[in-house]
Amino acid sequence: MAETYAGENRRQYPRREEKLVLRYREARGMSLDHLSEQRNSDTANVCGGGLCFESEVYVPVSSVMDVVLKKAVAGGQKTILPIPATGKVVWIRQVETGNYRLGLQFLNIEESHREEILKNVQEGLSSG
Repeated sequence: MAETYAGENRRQYPRREEKLVLRYREARGMSLDHLSEQRNSDTANVCGGGLCFESEVYVPVSSVMDVVLKKAVAGGQKTILPIPATGKVVWIRQVETGNYRLGLQFLNIEESHREEILKNVQEGLSSG
């Protein structure tokens, strides 16, 4: 179990505002017809415990979604490999554009993938 992060909002993990490419859809067995097809977005921020992103469609709190994260490669930057995960929507708000910003908590993610996210976040925080 990770230690509690004593930074902003006392999160379990430090977070970093970063745009990563995100593909998402309802998890198997759910019945969200408007999310049965894969959709694309970018993350607003990410941490070892989850992420925040915008969706064009409303997703009820507690919905379970399958996501895949990856970082675009630009000029020799380190690449985050495609990272599949399953997460639960823990909050959602409508934003000025009419879209919805939501927070997704990871329910199922390989520890090696979580470590890759944590490493990327730490590198970004120390260079920023």
